[in-house]
Amino acid sequence: MDNAALRKLQLTQLEMLKEVKRVCDNNGIAYFLDSGTLLGAVRHGGFIPWDDDLDVGMLRSEYDKFIECAKRDLKDEYFLQTWETDPGYPMPYAKIRKKNTYYGEKSFEKADINQGIFIDIFPYDVWPAKRKRAFFNRISRLRALLVAKCKYMRVRSDKFYKSVIKFFIVTVVRFFSLFTTKEKLIRKYEKLVLRTNAAESDELFEETLHYKFGYWVLPKSVFRGYASMKFEDEEFSVPSGYDEYLTAVYGDYMTLPPEDKRGGHNVARVIFDTEKGE
Repeated sequence: MDNAALRKLQLTQLEMLKEVKRVCDNNGIAYFLDSGTLLGAVRHGGFIPWDDDLDVGMLRSEYDKFIECAKRDLKDEYFLQTWETDPGYPMPYAKIRKKNTYYGEKSFEKADINQGIFIDIFPYDVWPAKRKRAFFNRISRLRALLVAKCKYMRVRSDKFYKSVIKFFIVTVVRFFSLFTTKEKLIRKYEKLVLRTNAAESDELFEETLHYKFGYWVLPKSVFRGYASMKFEDEEFSVPSGYDEYLTAVYGDYMTLPPEDKRGGHNVARVIFDTEKGE
């Protein structure tokens, strides 16, 4: 993607972020800039120059409220994508998609889902104080089965032997996914998260498809309050403990990565208006 197309994509995502902010502000929902978007706000005052996605985070109670409000309040040009609103979508977090656009990620471009330009909405759940490994193993198995059930796994890899190993793993997981339904897997997943959220703990984790134990686990203290920070041309909410957050996730986050590490998310193709083919 050339620089002009990347910037056009970022500005489209920025308008979508403003829509999420509007829905949250109108309904008293606490949200925050998340992941690389938070890093971009702190280090660049907006998008990381080479970044091609945008992330928003919410604590679980706020996320659940947002999902209900978004069903009613989102403008017609947007689609709320969850594993309930889109039969082929298996992720434990939501996306806001812009209708009549296309954003083809190489890993998932053949998936039978809405593939409009998107921003991610991540819920944060409790990371258990005890039996962490058991929790992680259970939640990872359920995620893998959901992804397999929706045929969302990519088998190809950059090396032949990795493709063979991945093909074997995907085949096995898909086989086991035949003996259940997507709805049953979702119920099990939500029951596990609900039970864990009711337990005492000092940590939270971002609900995404991390397969590394303990990855993106943060102290609750990071989210005890919120501050306002400029991102591009508008102020948005960030965790008051953003320095602790970014240090835990990225380390020395103010230092730019080497040039060969500055890349986006492997986008195959972007169409800003599918009706016109542009």
